[in-house]
This record gives sequence, C-alpha cells and structure tokens, in this order.
Amino acid sequence: MEMAPKPFLATTRASVSEAKLAYFEGDFERCLEICAEIRVRTLGTASDVALLTARAYLRTGRPHEAQIAIVDTLETHASLDASLTAQMLFATARIRQDDADTGIAMLVEAAGRSAGAHVSIRSEIAFCTALGHWAKREIDAAETYLAAVDPRSDIIHARALELQAWCHTARRDYRRSAEHFRLTLLRLDECRATDRAIAATAISTLAIFAAELFDPDIARFVEARAHRLDWSSGLSVQHYITLLHQAFFHEFSGNTVEAYQFAAQAREAAPTVPFEVLGWGVSSALARNAGEAFSAIVFAQRAQKLLETLDARELAGDERFSMLCVAENCAHFAPNKAAELFAGYWRLAPVDKMQSLSGDPRLTADETFIEGVIAQALDEWDRARACYRRAFEMFRAIGYVRRAVMSANALLKLGEDDELRCYINAELAGTDNYITRSFRSDDETDSIEQHPIVASLPRTQREVVVLICRGKTNKEIAALRNVGEQTVKNMLTKHVFRAFGVSNRAALVSMCLRLRGQ
Repeated sequence: MEMAPKPFLATTRASVSEAKLAYFEGDFERCLEICAEIRVRTLGTASDVALLTARAYLRTGRPHEAQIAIVDTLETHASLDASLTAQMLFATARIRQDDADTGIAMLVEAAGRSAGAHVSIRSEIAFCTALGHWAKREIDAAETYLAAVDPRSDIIHARALELQAWCHTARRDYRRSAEHFRLTLLRLDECRATDRAIAATAISTLAIFAAELFDPDIARFVEARAHRLDWSSGLSVQHYITLLHQAFFHEFSGNTVEAYQFAAQAREAAPTVPFEVLGWGVSSALARNAGEAFSAIVFAQRAQKLLETLDARELAGDERFSMLCVAENCAHFAPNKAAELFAGYWRLAPVDKMQSLSGDPRLTADETFIEGVIAQALDEWDRARACYRRAFEMFRAIGYVRRAVMSANALLKLGEDDELRCYINAELAGTDNYITRSFRSDDETDSIEQHPIVASLPRTQREVVVLICRGKTNKEIAALRNVGEQTVKNMLTKHVFRAFGVSNRAALVSMCLRLRGQ
C-alpha cells in the first residue's frame, strides 16, 4: 500500500538539495512542495528552482505547468548549461503538448550551441530529441538520437536505455524490449544519482513480459528487483501492475496459492478505485480457473458494484480496462450485462498518445478475445470461434504465450482441431496448471461420455453428468451453468436418474466410473 507523503513544514528551511533528493526518489509532488518553499536569494538558486520545478511537472504529466515554470527564465540563467537546460525542458513541454515539431526544432537549435556544455547536457538534449521523434512514432530517428547519448551521462544514459526498450516495444520485439528494461535497471545500479520512477517502470513492464512471454528467468529477475525497491511515495501504479502480473505468472506456472496472494496484494495496493475493480476482476478469473465457481461470481460482483460507483466518462489511461475486465467476468453469469459493458467500453476516451502505440496488437487481441468470451456466453458460437481464432493468431504472432494458449484453449473447448492441443502441450511442457489439468479431466470426460446411456442424453444433461462425476454439487453446477439449483435437481430426478435406472448421485457416479475401469 502506498505510504502517505511526509508533510512538508513551511518552517523548515527548504533547500535545492532536498528538492533534488525528493525528485530522484520519484516523489515529484513533494519535490514541487519543497521548491515552492525555497527562499530564492540568488540568480543561481532561481534557475535551479525553476528547472527542477519544470522537471517535476513534466514527470507528473503537467507540461503546461512546466512551461510556465521556466518561460520567464529562458534568458536569465546563470550559466550556459542552465540556459540550455531551460530551452530543452521548454521544448520537451511542447512535445508533451502534441507539438513535437516545434519541440524538436528548439532542441536542434539548442544542440547547435551546446559544444561548450557539459556532456550530460548534450546527452539530455539528444535524449529529448529522441523523445520528440518517439512522440511522432518516428522510431528510426528516435534510435539515431538515442545512439548519441554518451554512456558517461549517468542517469540520462539509463533513461536512454529505457526509451530504447520502448522503441523495441513499438517494433513488437518484446524480447529485446525486456532485455533493454533489464539493462536499464543494471545501469541505474551504477549511477551516482538514482531514479526510483524509472526503476519502477522498468520492473512493472518486465513483470508484464514475464507473465505474457511466460519466461521464468524474467520472472525471477522481477521478483528480486521488486523486493529491493521502495515502492512508497508516488510509485503505487507501477507497484500495482507488478503485483498483478506476478499473479498472472504464478497462476500459469501452476502456483495457484501464490497467484491468489499476489492478486490480494495488488488489490490492497490499488492506487484508485478503477484499479481495485481490475484487481477484483483478476481474482474472479483466478477463482474460476481454479474451479471455485462461487468465489468467482462473488469477486466479479464485487468488481461490478465498484465499477457502478464510478463515472465512466472519467476513466482514463489503463483505468479504462477495468470496464473490459468486468465485462469478461460478468459473461460467465450475466452475459447480457457483459455485452452492455463491452459496448460501453468503446465509448470511453482513448489512451493518451504519448502512452499508447497506434494499432498495438496486444490491446486489439485482448479486446477480440473478450468479445469471443461474451459471444460464447450469448451462445453465438460461430462469432466466438472467429474471435478466439483471431486473438490466438495475433497473440502467437507477437510471442505472447500466455494469452495465445488461453485463446487456443478456448477454441479447443468449442471443438476446434487437435493442432491447437499440440501447440498448448508444446508451450506448457513440464507445466502443471489449470489448462494442463483440464486436459486430463477432458480425457476422463471422453471416457465417461462413451458410456452408451451418457451418449444418448441431450448435451446439457451429458455435461451435468460429467460435472457430477467430477465431484461438483448441485449448487456448484447451477452456478457454472447460470441456472437455478432447483433446475439442476429437476433435471437429475426427472431425466438423468431415470435414464440410468438409479435413484441417487452416488449410484450414478458408480455406474459412470465403472466404465473407466474396464
């Protein structure tokens, strides 16, 4: 859980060094508070405060305020380095206000007069120019400027490695992206200064790759780094993302208890209500995959109720996915509500340009998979198959093993070809998780369904017989099939028991299981 920031007392003599310390700890709001209290007595102090204030505003997504902080000091800085830094930060603010061309032009002009500047200043100008090209999604140009960042530039070099990782992400080369995020963290270890915000972003993104690429080596690296980092003061979003994807990785590795624990920690660390909604949705999926139908419904309903307290028009950035997550989980017990939420998701505001990738196949594939889940719940089988197939092909093409396997498994359950089963077995070799266990259950189901009486029953009754043989109670079967418990009882007493010539569940199970021993 994020710690509350320490109150800054106005009676304390604020200093630039204290503000810098807060900045490099990733506590940008506290940095701004301290800057506002510093007594400015010299031109050098005025310059330092203005530049640090602008930096903190940029890191908190407030480029307009950053521009205001330095606009009056562009021509009055005490040194060439300070003057160039002011121009560079002003240009960066323009870039972050969707005016990349103006920002890049200002940076090129600054580079032209930076021959006598410190190597870190020249490197940061190159880095910010790369950032401008990144904003325009001119990846080749961005990488050209990143190559000009001098390794001696300390933390600027670490930031360049991070942006290079994002360039690999834009090229959909997630393995190389993961490697550059790892290099970013190793470079930070060597820096004179530190930057917890960069470290937190690298760790949280690596956690995503560990889960989705299903890579144990990355997962171990993330676990070690996550334990080392102080997540307090402004890093709650990255901490939450890290915990959530550690839950995904452990579930897919077959460590269900650990997955539950990480999901619970993620809910506790959720920085906003939409993220808490997403956390309950993930817990619902974990419970469903573990065969705990009641818990899955309870968690999904908790997520739905929390979502209903929010104004959907205010959902922004990653918070938008809370609605998508609730739609996916509601599909398993309230398909019409799920369809309503899915339609509402498309009316939400788009993700900020600087934080998104145009045509990102990961998001498109996610949306397509969830559309398939809802279509299946509505008994629209052909549409469900088409969605799952598209999602599978997209996830497999980018190497997102976890999601590709989930999509392939959904197709298998709708009767698709055995090649998908071969794909899953190859990707999950040596893994004992809910999907590989379901394969063993499916083999048992096949033998049960070979019983001549079972084979003669309608599909719904066959499925109920299989669930009974798996040990499910009437209440659990009702929840899984989204019907009343009495409906299940009536089906058994009026149809299934009569077909088998038995009077109770124990006798029914005995008859079905005897066939498996033959």
